[in-house]
Amino acid sequence: MTRQLLAALSLILMTCCAAPDGSATTKAVCDELRADLPSWSSHDTAQSRAEGARFVTTFGAVCP
Repeated sequence: MTRQLLAALSLILMTCCAAPDGSATTKAVCDELRADLPSWSSHDTAQSRAEGARFVTTFGAVCP
């Protein structure tokens, strides 16, 4: 994923999570994103590991 895509994704998700208890939309988005959480391989490049770590950090910040 590119940095711009991750930034856009985090903005969208943070907006969805504005309600204190979340919403059905937030739950649906987070459920879909959960399926895209990165897996790690010894063949990953430093860039792909960094991008995956940013995705996991963003996911953890916006999804319960």
